[in-house]
Amino acid sequence: METKELGKQLIESLENMTQDLKANKSDVAAMDLYMVNTVRVLTISCVEFQELIDRYPDSPNENQCRLIVEKLQHAIVLFGGKPYPKPNLILRNLRRISISAKKLVTPSKRTMNRPRNTNRREVTPMEKKKSLHFAQLVIRKSLQDTDSADENTEDIDPLFNPVVYGNQQMFVVEDHTDSLPIAQLNIIDDVYNELFFFNSHINYLGFENDECKCIVSVLNNPDIACEEATFCMDLGTSYKTLICNKHGHNLTSINNIALSDIHQRTIGACFEEFFNRQATNDYTYYLVKHKLLPGDIRNIEKTHRQSIKKMKIAILYAKNGQTMQEIFENQPPQDSLYWKFLNELGEVIDLNGWSKYKGDFGEVDQQSYYTIWKGIEIMFHVGPMLTVEQHRRLLGNDIAFIIFNEEDTLCEFDPSPLDELGTVPQLFSIVQTYRKLYRVGFFNRSNIKPFGPPPPPSDYCFDIGNVKDFLLTKVHNGLMMARKCPPMNRLFTEPRAQCIKEIGEKYPQETLKQMHKREITEFKERKEQMEGMGVREELNMKIMEVSNLPSSNSAYVQVRLLDQKKKTSKSSTGKWKSKLVFDLLGTDKTQNELELTVYMYDRFGSDSSVGHCVIGLQDAIIISQENRGVWYDLFCIDSVQSVDAVRCKVMFEYGHFIE
Repeated sequence: METKELGKQLIESLENMTQDLKANKSDVAAMDLYMVNTVRVLTISCVEFQELIDRYPDSPNENQCRLIVEKLQHAIVLFGGKPYPKPNLILRNLRRISISAKKLVTPSKRTMNRPRNTNRREVTPMEKKKSLHFAQLVIRKSLQDTDSADENTEDIDPLFNPVVYGNQQMFVVEDHTDSLPIAQLNIIDDVYNELFFFNSHINYLGFENDECKCIVSVLNNPDIACEEATFCMDLGTSYKTLICNKHGHNLTSINNIALSDIHQRTIGACFEEFFNRQATNDYTYYLVKHKLLPGDIRNIEKTHRQSIKKMKIAILYAKNGQTMQEIFENQPPQDSLYWKFLNELGEVIDLNGWSKYKGDFGEVDQQSYYTIWKGIEIMFHVGPMLTVEQHRRLLGNDIAFIIFNEEDTLCEFDPSPLDELGTVPQLFSIVQTYRKLYRVGFFNRSNIKPFGPPPPPSDYCFDIGNVKDFLLTKVHNGLMMARKCPPMNRLFTEPRAQCIKEIGEKYPQETLKQMHKREITEFKERKEQMEGMGVREELNMKIMEVSNLPSSNSAYVQVRLLDQKKKTSKSSTGKWKSKLVFDLLGTDKTQNELELTVYMYDRFGSDSSVGHCVIGLQDAIIISQENRGVWYDLFCIDSVQSVDAVRCKVMFEYGHFIE
């Protein structure tokens, strides 16, 4: 009850403040008195709410009260100095506090039923007095500013000015948004290693003018109703497909219906014909089945990864109106917020004997700043800590810059002198101090495409704890974008293109007959080496059922593994109880596959194939541990596409024996 009464009093006070502001906003003298009274009332409310939190630390309304205290403290800091904020900004802050207070008075059902936070740490005595001491200092400062203020001071709020001067020819200055954006990290996963490398899949090389330009990988086992299908309508089953080229990789899907007019005996040959039909830029695709190829594809993403695991960032100290040479020579005092800002970004390390990421420093005997942020190693090139030679060698080759502008006057920063750094630096962030808080702005070279997060509102100020994540997220996403834009893109695309070209030279084109012959030769060589070791491996494959057969004729299933070919008896019901036994000694579990085909028996003609699928040996061995039947969707080879996909239920038993 005490909490609601306090919330109602605050709401009433805020309504009175709003009415008084509308009545006195055009009178400078009246505004001075209004601001002093407003700060005093807000301070009293802040102290009362803090005392309420201390008195009832486990109250269900504790979190909401803390939120109100934070907003009150923010408003006290904003209102307590000169020049005063514009009336619109004052009203906005009063409205924010009022909304939080109304939630306290009439909480929603979700808030009322929320469990208490029993893990919150205890408030220290120093923190209990924080609001009161802080408020007293703000009131005293506000009264002093009021007494010494000039009566002709214009009612201009510098917080509405942009952080960066926007009229630029060399740079593109990003506009401030109306609300605080979400700082979301742009992370690209190694899709091939996660989805393809350890699963049964087929690889194709795409050539243009006898030079390999791309690699296409297709999972053997289709998905149901995949949302990423782009080659056709998203109906039925679809095959996950990964296209790897010099620009990176693209995950998509190929729907089974798109393959209905292609008549090949195997999935591999069918996709090869499909890619050549859909090929652009005169690309020619061919199937490659080689045990070393998956490792080479995975190596592309390891050596030329799209994700960023290491960053080097230049941090300079600059004042308005300085030349580039003066910025290089700046030595901020020890009590400068610049050093406090750096200590928040990272920690001081000794580069002598440093074994982690060095950020191009090499073997030197000096100190720098370093951190690991969200799994990314970051080395900071701190301008005041570098030599003249390092200014040229390190800063001249840094792509990302953070400029610390310690100016409480809130003048727009003119980035023109930074053009002298050359064409390599592409991304720039400005951090400007304001009453021990931080405003940020961003500008880039004109060749860089837009990337997030955008700058927050110009009147939004970060505290020291929040500015780090927002800044480093912006820098990380900017470096990701710089890789795709000239001139930095060549540092990423050319090495990848060369690696893909070498793979094309390593694996020449083979016919299906040549591939099968090579696989059997390698299999026999491995089997001869293992026969004298007294080891025996078997895989029992039980064909349980085939559903959705297109006719009532008898059907049978044929399975091939290298030079071993087995088939079931004929069945008119589509169900079997017999087992097919395969000798796995000498097989390559990661590369060899079981090729399953369902045939409709024709007494007077040739048997027709109605479905085909490929099951990796490694997948089959893993499934055998589950001791259950598994359904597989079959790729329809017949010219007539059935409405319901033909499916086959299979059960595996794996045995490894030492004789």
